[in-house]
Amino acid sequence: MIRDRLDAIVALLDGDPADVVGIQEVDQCSFRSRWVNQRKALSARYPYHHWATTWCHPWVPYPFTWDVRRQFGTVWAGQLVLSRWPLVACHTVSLGKRQDVGWVRRLFELNRVAQRMTLIHPDGPCELIHTHLEAFHGPTRRAQMQHLLHIPATDPVVLWGDWNASHDTHAGPLFYPDEPTVNMGDDDTVERVRQAGFDVPSPPFDFPARHPTRSLSYVAVRGGRVAQMGALPDTGASDHRGIWATVVREGPTVGYRHHGR
Repeated sequence: MIRDRLDAIVALLDGDPADVVGIQEVDQCSFRSRWVNQRKALSARYPYHHWATTWCHPWVPYPFTWDVRRQFGTVWAGQLVLSRWPLVACHTVSLGKRQDVGWVRRLFELNRVAQRMTLIHPDGPCELIHTHLEAFHGPTRRAQMQHLLHIPATDPVVLWGDWNASHDTHAGPLFYPDEPTVNMGDDDTVERVRQAGFDVPSPPFDFPARHPTRSLSYVAVRGGRVAQMGALPDTGASDHRGIWATVVREGPTVGYRHHGR
C-alpha cells in the first residue's frame, strides 16, 4: 500500500508536469511508511528541488495509545518543492508551534515551516513561499500566516500550500462531521492574505479526498493573478486532493501545482 500511494503521486507528476510542485508530509526515513524514501523518489522527477524537515523524532507516540504497534514510531518527514526551473536563495522559515498545549505534546508536534525561494523562470524571477499551517488551533494558524506576511518579498510572489483554513471568514463556531472537535469558524486567515494584496480565489474543495466538503489548500499571488484553478482526482495517496493553478504575471504564465497529503 505504501508503494502504491507513492506510485500514484509519481503518476500525477509524470502525467501532466507543472512548472512547480509543492508537497507536504513527505517521508524520508520513517517507520510509518516502512522506510521507503519518498523524498528521493519524488525528487527524481524534477531537476530542481528544495527540502525542509518538519518532523524528526526517534519515536512519535501518535496515536496516543498503549498499543505502540499503532504509533508512528521513528519519523523523518518534511515539505518538498519540485521545479522545472532553478531555485535560488532557498531557506526555511520556522513558524512556531501552538502554546496552548503542554510541553510534552508540543515536543512531538509537527514543526510548522515555510519554504522561501526564488524561481528563475525564463520570463523573469518569481518569489515562492510554500507552507503548511497549524491544523487544529485557529489563533496559532493566524499568527503563523501573519508572520509570513510581515517578511518582505519582491513581487511577483506566489504563496501556496495547505493553510488548513476556511476559505470564507465565518463568524462563530463551524464544525464538520468528519472532524467534530476542530472549529473551522472565527478564522480570518485567508482574508488577511487578501488584505496584504494577494489574489486569493476560492479554491475547489480538496478535503477529505474521497468526498471533499471544504477547501484547505490555496494558491495566492501578489503582482499577478490566478487565472485558472482546479482539483486533481482522488488517487488514494492522500487525505487531500491535489489542487493546480495557472498564475498570470505581466507576461507569459507559470503553472503551479500543490499536492496535499
